[in-house]
Amino acid sequence: MDGLFEYLQSVEGGSGPQLSSGQRVPAHMYADDIVLTSTTTKGLQRLINATAQYCRCKGMPISPAKTAVVVFRSKSHKAAWEHTWTCDGAPLQQCDT
Repeated sequence: MDGLFEYLQSVEGGSGPQLSSGQRVPAHMYADDIVLTSTTTKGLQRLINATAQYCRCKGMPISPAKTAVVVFRSKSHKAAWEHTWTCDGAPLQQCDT
């Protein structure tokens, strides 16, 4: 996954939690696992799309069946709960916290 973190920062640098340094962290990675983080629904969908595009270009397509979205906000935040999350056009499972 060399280069993915830098790619995500270049295309969606405004997503993810903000560190005390001011830098935003759009992704956390370990081996072949990736956690995308965003403070907005649109930002997370853009990160999913960018990750899928990057992986496709590297010959490593993402398996939507092995991919899920977890929203860490109250259910009153309707935009995230009502959004249909997709990866390469395939719907993604949304897990309840």
